[in-house]
Amino acid sequence: MTTLFRFIASAMILALAASPAFATDKLTEAQAKYFSSAFHNNNLKQAYDASVALAFGDCKDLNDGSLSVTFSQPLVLKDGAATSGVWKEQHVVAGCGATKVLNFYAAPGLDGRPAFTASMIGTTMADLNLQRTAVQYAFLAATQKGVCPNFEAIDTHLDQGPGGPDEKQVWYETWAVRGCGHTYDVPLLFTRTSGSTTVTADIKGVRERAP
Repeated sequence: MTTLFRFIASAMILALAASPAFATDKLTEAQAKYFSSAFHNNNLKQAYDASVALAFGDCKDLNDGSLSVTFSQPLVLKDGAATSGVWKEQHVVAGCGATKVLNFYAAPGLDGRPAFTASMIGTTMADLNLQRTAVQYAFLAATQKGVCPNFEAIDTHLDQGPGGPDEKQVWYETWAVRGCGHTYDVPLLFTRTSGSTTVTADIKGVRERAP
């Protein structure tokens, strides 16, 4: 099997994906009130709990220390509910000796209740579509170290941000995948040109974490 996997993602990469890690929009007073409201938090809960369980396991002593929000479409509020908008939330959560960044994409439904989608944990710059591609290549790379039918991605780390000319940008990330009692760190290279992004998994660079 070849030592490099490549995939061309022809879908346009959203501007959100190109933002630096933790880039955030300044919230208005009304927006800040919305994001701290019980209405917002109750709708986030299911996606949040699933992401917390993946990131922290059985840890119960957790602290959601900070929130940053990036809008790809403006948030419009009416009577305390979101009527339109698309945004990404990043929650920096600490507990049991670890600190993780939990990421969620959201948009309101017709009833004003936001629908949340949990994305990869960590500081990846990839948007949801690119994440779905990259994780498959991270799993494939990990199988060269140990075959497992049920890998899961548990963290991502932006190692080096975008560099290169405007017409060709590259960045480096490490994705942690876990399965069958083993955890592997998989180096990924992202190369973005006009209208497409190439993801390359470095199989030779895959490393297993100590138990």
